[in-house]
Amino acid sequence: MSEIIPNVVVSMPSQLFTMARSFKACSHGKIYIGKVDTDPTIPDNQIEVYIEREDGSYIPAMQPIIINQAGYPVYAGQISKFVTVEGHSMAVYDSYGSQQFYFPNILKYSPDRLEQRLGSYGDGEGDALIAVKQPYPNSVARTQHDKNAEIISPLDFGAIGDGINDDTEALISAINSIKDNGTLDLVGKSYAVYNSVNGVNQGDAVPLDKVLRLYNRKNITIRNGFIFSYNPRTSSEVLRYPTTLTIDGCENITLSDVRIDSCGEGYGNTDASDGLSYEARRAFAAQNGGHALLIVRSLGVSVFNSHFERAGSVGTVYSMSSNRVYLHNCYSNPRSLGYASYAMDSWAGGISTSLFNEHGTSLYNCHSDSGDAKYGSKGCIVAEDDDVTVRVIGGTYKDAYANGAATFLGAAFTSNSSKVYVTGAQVYNCASVGLSHHSANNDSIIECIGVTAYKLRTSMHVISRLSFGRSIARYIGCSAEIVHSGEISEPIELTIPTIIANSGVSKYCYVDIINCNTKGADTFSMNSRATYGGIFVSGGSHEVKNRVFTSKGWGEPTLEAEKVIY
Repeated sequence: MSEIIPNVVVSMPSQLFTMARSFKACSHGKIYIGKVDTDPTIPDNQIEVYIEREDGSYIPAMQPIIINQAGYPVYAGQISKFVTVEGHSMAVYDSYGSQQFYFPNILKYSPDRLEQRLGSYGDGEGDALIAVKQPYPNSVARTQHDKNAEIISPLDFGAIGDGINDDTEALISAINSIKDNGTLDLVGKSYAVYNSVNGVNQGDAVPLDKVLRLYNRKNITIRNGFIFSYNPRTSSEVLRYPTTLTIDGCENITLSDVRIDSCGEGYGNTDASDGLSYEARRAFAAQNGGHALLIVRSLGVSVFNSHFERAGSVGTVYSMSSNRVYLHNCYSNPRSLGYASYAMDSWAGGISTSLFNEHGTSLYNCHSDSGDAKYGSKGCIVAEDDDVTVRVIGGTYKDAYANGAATFLGAAFTSNSSKVYVTGAQVYNCASVGLSHHSANNDSIIECIGVTAYKLRTSMHVISRLSFGRSIARYIGCSAEIVHSGEISEPIELTIPTIIANSGVSKYCYVDIINCNTKGADTFSMNSRATYGGIFVSGGSHEVKNRVFTSKGWGEPTLEAEKVIY
């Protein structure tokens, strides 16, 4: 038999009050109602008593409650129904002031308040009253409140999500409230942010606590919605402007089915943090960089089926000093000649600072193009620094252009003193497939396997005009069509269509072309400055209109320089 819990005193529905030692009515007596286990005749102990009207409404009643000659409680001479909202003590006195009854607790629960408590927003109320236990072995009981806290929405913090009202504060509150292992669901809505931010040329565009920044969290998912900088635009003056979403110092973060847009060209300047410490650069890029998505000093960030547009500096999607960053079926477009679609470097410190084994990013079937803009990017994927490794599998990369300040830009894949490995990608309307560049005296490595390229405007591979570092490139089973644009007047290596445009000066360059097919080149390879290293060609077919080589000479490499590692 289940446990019996006595809660309700059995009494007559007519509310007749009698004397203690007889069945006579307690005529002209008084009733006092108070807190449980207290003396209700003391005013401080008394609780609110209400009269229930016929229409179900309630009005407060004065104490004591008067008993009429027949033994019924009355209000203004009329028999009335008196109610409270909680368990209570009751004392009944006769007309002579003698106590007839005292009940320390009429009810041991408050049934009339259950609906109110379930509808309350107070702590310990509402969903905190509902128990949840999953029907699986070893599951434990929790409250619905704890279960609901696993997934939160910006709407929980006052966001409108109409793409017009400023939802910055609501999103910041939502992001700051996510606990480890939690989920932020954007519920398919569009959130405008930074509506009142105009950008500055000095100082910080906004305080650090006014940017959307997921900081020092683990196992978080953000999904299903659109966050964008309000009123996208461009500026001829370089301004500092906040990054739309920053992931900093985090581990195992997932973004899924999101779109994130920054403000636009000229609104951002991460490069202005050049003189700051590695730690200070993290915050600076969040406050002033103008990126759509910034991933800083984080480990294990996976992005699925997501879309990113616009940038104010460096790149639209920017992985800074981070490792195990995975982008799956993503699209990125900075809509500018000044920035990359996907940028990776060690700006917030190398692996000796981050303590990662490398700063690695992998892109699976990702995409980049100009969309409805005139230009796409200065480079679809731009990797910089010797501890950075980028792996590209599949995808399409289009519409990368050089600019007046750097005519060698516009490659689909750029290795700037880093390592870039590409398999099975398609390239269209870029200046070149690969670019070897150097920010330090070390190796720039590019390896392309099974890459198909159409409408290249300069060359299949470009080596920039620097006199330091080793440029190492290998193309295996690739095909390329060069249709030179004729827009570049210098350096000379870029003025005609080639397979290899080597602008290096007295440096080591190694290029392997294995089982590749190319057409449209005027000259297979050109270098107007003396260089070291060599070109190795094996198999494949190469159509050239004029020369195989135009060269100022290749010097013998030293034994040390010949140690090429892919």
